[in-house]
Amino acid sequence: MAAGVRASESWVLVCFGALLARWVAAGLEAVIIGEIHENITLHCGNISGPRGLVTWCRNDSESVFLLSSSSSLPPAQSRFSLVNASALHIEALNLQDEGNYTCSEVLNKTETRRFQVWLQVARSPSLLSEPMKTCFVGGSVTLTCQVSGAYPPAKIMWLRNLTQPKVVIQPSGHHLITQSGQSSTLTIRNCSQDLDEGYYVCRAENAVGVREVDIWLSVKEPLNIGGIVATVVSLLLLGLAIITGLLLYYSPVFCWKVGSTFRRQDMGDVMVLVDSEEEEMEEEEDAAEEEEEEASEREESPIEITKYGHIHRVTALVNGNVDQMGNGLQALQEEPLLLAELKPGRPHQFDWKSSCETWSVAFSPDGSWFAWSQGHCIVKLIPWPLEEQFIPKGFEAKSRSSKNETKGRGSPKEKTLDCGQIVWGLAFSPWPSPPSKKLWARHHPQVPDVSCLILATGLNDGQIKIWEVQTGLLLLNLSGHQDVVRDLSFTPSGSLILVSASRDKTLRIWDLNKHGKQIQVLSGHLQWVYCCSISPDCSMLCSAAGEKSVFLWSMRSYTLIRKLEGHQSSVVSCDFSPDSALLVTASYDTNVIMWDPYTGERLRSLHHTQLNPPMDDSDVHISSLRSVCFSPEGLYLATVADDRLLRIWALELKTPIAYAPMTNGLCCTFFPHGGVIATGTRDGHVQFWTAPRVLSSLKHLCRKALRSFLTTYQVLALPIPKKMKEFLTYRTF
Repeated sequence: MAAGVRASESWVLVCFGALLARWVAAGLEAVIIGEIHENITLHCGNISGPRGLVTWCRNDSESVFLLSSSSSLPPAQSRFSLVNASALHIEALNLQDEGNYTCSEVLNKTETRRFQVWLQVARSPSLLSEPMKTCFVGGSVTLTCQVSGAYPPAKIMWLRNLTQPKVVIQPSGHHLITQSGQSSTLTIRNCSQDLDEGYYVCRAENAVGVREVDIWLSVKEPLNIGGIVATVVSLLLLGLAIITGLLLYYSPVFCWKVGSTFRRQDMGDVMVLVDSEEEEMEEEEDAAEEEEEEASEREESPIEITKYGHIHRVTALVNGNVDQMGNGLQALQEEPLLLAELKPGRPHQFDWKSSCETWSVAFSPDGSWFAWSQGHCIVKLIPWPLEEQFIPKGFEAKSRSSKNETKGRGSPKEKTLDCGQIVWGLAFSPWPSPPSKKLWARHHPQVPDVSCLILATGLNDGQIKIWEVQTGLLLLNLSGHQDVVRDLSFTPSGSLILVSASRDKTLRIWDLNKHGKQIQVLSGHLQWVYCCSISPDCSMLCSAAGEKSVFLWSMRSYTLIRKLEGHQSSVVSCDFSPDSALLVTASYDTNVIMWDPYTGERLRSLHHTQLNPPMDDSDVHISSLRSVCFSPEGLYLATVADDRLLRIWALELKTPIAYAPMTNGLCCTFFPHGGVIATGTRDGHVQFWTAPRVLSSLKHLCRKALRSFLTTYQVLALPIPKKMKEFLTYRTF
């Protein structure tokens, strides 16, 4: 048993009774309990003195030889050994060791004695629960706690985390506690903000260990229906004003002339407004002048930029016909256009047939920088816009704001970061992060005390390097992982909390405000962890790994909330929607699954099939997925698969709305303001594609605004019609 843990008398009686019943039923001579991961010794009877030839076997369904005292018979596993030529010693117990063991002792040619032992492996409990719940004043709420994997069975109790020690909750008229098997519920009646709001603790304890999980209960005043209606009306009016302003901005004369015609059109029609030829020529001339200036400043090993023609500035305006359009405005059903392609320079010292993959690409949150792991330990930091004459003007204007801010310090220059190891993961911190001299004062006192943008790089040797983007200086080197750091994610709140996912089967939480201190290690995955993603509201962390499952963790308590089961192969990519209401996961099984992260419900699956499947369909991995990501407005998904296609999906449809051919794709990401998708390939190239840029319907804007601060449980508790609840929870579109 675990040292320092004292079992209660009730557990001893229950455990002894269960073991006694099994002992009698099986006709065993002994029942031994061993703790998981510990060592144990099974004795062959209780007789001392000289021994004959001793042999140990497993007798669960059929006899399996383990080891013998004869030197000519080696043990079945290196963990098995004999003590005093008779006792079986097992190192590092695991769950597979549980079962019936038989010791056979040959005393002479005619007499053999057998001794049977049942080995029971004890293990501490594991808890699953919801991270937060909401109750309205005067109402009731039920908290649920599920125990799994515990032996002996765990005792479950509820505590209130108000004082130290925590207060045990007893059943009363205000609190109702029920338990069925290893599941317990706490029902709180007549909720009060003063008495009931706060943390509740579910504790599971057995003789091996104790586990606790925190649940936060929010108690709110009943919703004011009038206030909700007023908010919705205000959002509708705001959306109408935005659309009117855009129409007047782009072509007021055209709006005046077609106003009467547009009112007579069907509500599903699309109007496309394109820049005049004079404006396009002026833009091309300005861009050509800037290109000549920048060409003189390029480095000795420049990045090759392949241009693919001018892209018109297009704005699609659609009146939201629910039956035809779903929840967003219809984008043009055309293939994504290739805007530009970046190729690394090719110095002769590199072997370009290996280690040249672009495993990760990333835009800074404000859209002012683009990072690209171009292979051979090199990361390129490129100011954005890349080539202004090739970028749709709609988001070009947004990225100029950040560009103008840097002009006072000089125009940003392209930077090359030599990381010393193959780079697998990239992540930008939110911009701007708060000033933090603590982070780099010891290492780089010459760095000015200004708000800075940070880039984290995950390396092949398990290291994480932290860089200051504006200067290209190395700030920190984080050590802890034992294998490849596959993915990285910063909390969107700007707190400089970094999460890393590694092939060593763990996730690690780092606080860069405390010199990169490791504050938590999350274990539980059985295979490589491929991806991690933090919800925009900073409440949840998703991790995807090779054992077909997806884990959801609480970012408040760093405990496991639930496992999402549904994929049939390794899960390699995940992403949250901008309002935190949806989670998508991509797997080698060719499927993208859309989940409700609050309930764990599987909402829909997007299956990837080949456009022109070969006659021999024996290769089941031809459409294995590599990456999935949400668009900034939350209406579309982009996926990259091994069938050489980039796909764009609308959430309400089960088939892609657009395709683009691309070879050896590995990763993809949207530009933060929309309109462009960046993809990385095995050849070390980066390609930029056009993406749907549309005005969201007013319904979707309202839903996005509400879901940014309401969980699924809170929406279901609203006194509104069922159809509206289904729409707000993405059950319908």
